[in-house]
Amino acid sequence: MTEVRYIAHGKERQARFSAFNEIIPGYYRPQQLVVTVEEGRTEVRFQHWTASNTAEARVFTPIHLETQALTLPAK
Repeated sequence: MTEVRYIAHGKERQARFSAFNEIIPGYYRPQQLVVTVEEGRTEVRFQHWTASNTAEARVFTPIHLETQALTLPAK
């Protein structure tokens, strides 16, 4: 499990990435993300990952996962 604490919109949040699977040799991605804030939490379960050399590593940071509509190329 990987845990990250950050502040967004003036509130501290905690993001926990867990259940890592190897999607291609040497590259692991989480199957679950839980973002917790005082008022509650949000759970995200990833059903499928597609490997692409055009997706930047930063798109998997908590800020991007929470605030951006991500468009990743699908094969």
